[in-house]
Formats: sequence, C-alpha cells, structure tokens
Amino acid sequence: MFILGLALITIALILLPSAWRGRIVGRGQFCRKCKFDLTGSPIDTQGNKCPECGQPIHTQSSRRTTLRRSSRFGLIASLVLLLAGISSMIIGISGNTAIIYARLPDTAIVHLSTLNSEGALDELVNRITRTPPLSDAHWNILIDHGLKIQTDPLAPWNPILGEVLADAWITNRLTDEQVNQYLDHALDIQFLMRDRLVRGSTEIKLLARITPAKIHSLNGTETGHALKIGIVSSSIGTEPSRHYRPDGKPLWISHTGISVPGSNGHWSYTSAVDIRPIAPKLMAQPGTEVPITINLELALESSSFSSTENPEGTIRHYKSMTINRFVRIIEEGTPLVDMLTDSLSVQHLKEHYTISAVRVLDEPHPDRESWTPILGFSIMTSDGFPEPLAFGVFIRIADGTENREVQIAKIIHEQKSGKGIHATTATWNADPDDPEASSQAADMLALIKTVGRVDVILRPDPTIAESNPTIDHILDTTLIFRDVSVELVDTYGQIWMTRINDPKWRTSNED
Repeated sequence: MFILGLALITIALILLPSAWRGRIVGRGQFCRKCKFDLTGSPIDTQGNKCPECGQPIHTQSSRRTTLRRSSRFGLIASLVLLLAGISSMIIGISGNTAIIYARLPDTAIVHLSTLNSEGALDELVNRITRTPPLSDAHWNILIDHGLKIQTDPLAPWNPILGEVLADAWITNRLTDEQVNQYLDHALDIQFLMRDRLVRGSTEIKLLARITPAKIHSLNGTETGHALKIGIVSSSIGTEPSRHYRPDGKPLWISHTGISVPGSNGHWSYTSAVDIRPIAPKLMAQPGTEVPITINLELALESSSFSSTENPEGTIRHYKSMTINRFVRIIEEGTPLVDMLTDSLSVQHLKEHYTISAVRVLDEPHPDRESWTPILGFSIMTSDGFPEPLAFGVFIRIADGTENREVQIAKIIHEQKSGKGIHATTATWNADPDDPEASSQAADMLALIKTVGRVDVILRPDPTIAESNPTIDHILDTTLIFRDVSVELVDTYGQIWMTRINDPKWRTSNED
C-alpha cells in the first residue's frame, strides 16, 4: 500500500502543473495582466496601454501570445490522486492495507495485480476461489498476465500467479494451447543418456526426468491431470527406424501425475527405458561415434485413469520431441561407472548417513500384491551427500549356527548440495507369485521376528548406477549397521513412513 501511495502521489505531481496551465484557447496578442484581447489596439509605441486595465503594453513582456484555460477536471483529478496517495501511504504505514484492498472492486484488484501490487495479489488469492467467481473477462486478464510472466526468463515467479494458473487449469478455463504453453514453462523435462557405450551392449539407457520449474503456488495441489511419455521410434547408427508398436502409435514408457508444489515444495520424477537396436548387439568398433535418434510423444490424460487402464481417446497430444545424440563405443569390459576412494567423503558419509529401525509387517496378507513391501527401513541424512552412492541393500541375521543374509533392495543417491534433510526408504518386495522366493522370505521373516535384531549392510555396486546416466562414479565404501532393532507394524503403509514411533536414527557402527 505504501508503494501504491507513492505512485499515486508521483502521478498527481506530474499531472498538477499541466492541469494548472491548461489548454490553449486562443492565439494572438493578449494583456498579460488581465488577458484582454489586444487585436486592433496599438501596442508597439511607448505609452500604449491596455484598454481594459490600463497596464502599459508596449513591451513584449507585458503581453502574451497565447491564452490558456486551466483544466478544472485535471485539477480535481490531481487533488484526488494526491489525497488518495497520502491516504494510501498512511494506511500502509498503519497496517490497515488488507481492509482497503478488500473493499476495492474486482476490476481494480485485477489490474493492480498485473502491476505487481503486493496487497492486490494477496486479495486476489481470496477472490479466485470466491463465490460468485470473478468474471470471465477478469480471468482472461489474469491468465494472460500469468502466462506472460511465466515465459519471461528474467521475471521472478510469484506463487500467487501459480495459484491463478493452477486453478484456471483445474476449472477448465485454459484452452488446449494455453495448457501447452503453461506446461512448457511449468515443467523441466530432461532426457538423459550416457555418451559412452560398451561394445556388445544390447540396449542404451534413456532416463526421463521431470522436475517443477515455474509452477509453484501458495497451496500445492493435484491438477487432476497426468503426463505420459511415449516412445514412437528410434534408430541407432545406420539401422532403419525401429517402431515400438506396429500401428505407429507411441508405446507409453512413463506416467506421472502433475502436482503443483507449494511455495517451498519440490518433487522429482524419473523413469528409465531401454533403447534397443535391431541387431542383437551393438558391435561397432571402439572409438566409433554412433548417432542415436529417438522420437517421443508427450500426452496428457485425466489422473483418474491409471497407466495400465487407458482406453483409446482418453489422452490428448501435448507435444512431440526428437532426441539426437552421439554415443562413443568403448572396449568391452570397460566400466561405465568408476569407484571413487575419498577418506574425507567416507568419513562425512558415516557421520551423516543414518537409518531407522527395521520395520517388519507383522502378518503379511496372503492376497497381497507383488509390490507390497514386507520389510523396510528409512535412510536419512541431514547434510547432503558427499558423493553419488549406489548400494545393494542386505539384511543379515544369525540363526544360532550361521549367519543368514539376503539382498532386499538396490538404492541410488545422487549428490545433493546445500543443507537439509534428505530421506528415502529401502523396502523388500518378495514376489508372492514366486514360490521359492516367497518361502525364503517367510523363513527369513520368521527368524527376524524371533531374534528381534538384524545387521543392515550397504555394499557399493557400480552396476546399479549404470542405469542413471548422470552418475559416472560412486563412493567406494561399505556401511554396516549392527544390531538394528526390529519393529513390527500392522500395515505395509507404515513401512514406507520415514518417521514412525519416533525412531532412533543410528549411524554405521562397523568394526
């Protein structure tokens, strides 16, 4: 409100001199004192005087060549703006800004919002969800303004504009073209692949990564839509294009709901797919630069449809993309991911890498789905990761005669910068459709429940990181957490939780 008041006073002070002078209503020779029209009167000889007031008029300075009339409307407008500006500054200083903005009409709030008035933007948040709603004309102004700010790389993103655009999309106020424009700047979509490939490989890993860009709003919400990524065709080297469906339609390889994070929120979605050659293996000579072309289609669908239940016609084309890259063939046996030894990084990791108690499902349901976890624990760090990590996760337990060990998961942690808490959950998902795996899992779970403590071992494994093209090395260290307590939980959902019953986080205590 203070800034608005200052702006009004500035406008008033600019307008006031012009209104005071007024517009020209006559040209000729006029008495400067009484503005009498001297047309036809002698004015050049000393002693000539104004017939109206008697003022000497023989000098040029005693006469004027134009006659102006002050603008009464301009003077009144200047005075109103000046008083409004002073009042606004006083209100801003006194802290009653919200009361004033709440009484302004929609038109004023909408237009002040496009001028980045903080008070108007705060009031706008209340009005975009109001009943009755803002008019279509006002919505159109706000949508155009929000999309304009979104496309300007130098303009800072205001979460209130994110609230406007998200609500406009959810309430079907955006056209398909506007939705596409919104998503072009709301999401950062990257397609990553390694620039090296071992001779004799049977596939190339393509990683799709989606993170929020200019999409943040005041209140994170689901848009009610999901983004699908489909691969249409690919070609490697001199091979012809390989189509992934005989009808030429895309093979959907990735599917994620589009959520609008809050002001300080963040999310990331990644999905990997294998790009395969027509030949059984890539046998180009080491040192060869092989061209790769991948044609993709991105589409939108209602989130009410799952990725496996998409009847034709429920999706809408968003945009097509073509990826052109070169991959350098290297000798067979050459590792794609190196193991890094760094004592300082290892020490940092051991001090900040902690795990919770191991959570075990008390009574696994006999009809559970194959993805349902039966065991898991949380991993947390409070100070970022010193280097990228890739571990095989193992559970070890002594049954009285020997140590029994089983691998339950694979985890990858990329390097993260800055302070803060970063957490993930390692879970064991034994397949109930595999009798042998289910029997081994049941025996292991029974033993774990009996003993009540396990060792958790994280062993570095570079092959796990090969699926992530952004990782070219991992930290070479094994973490052992001995005698980790076991907690029985009632539902598999509790296994996913990063905090349950106030767990006591513990660091590695290997010998």
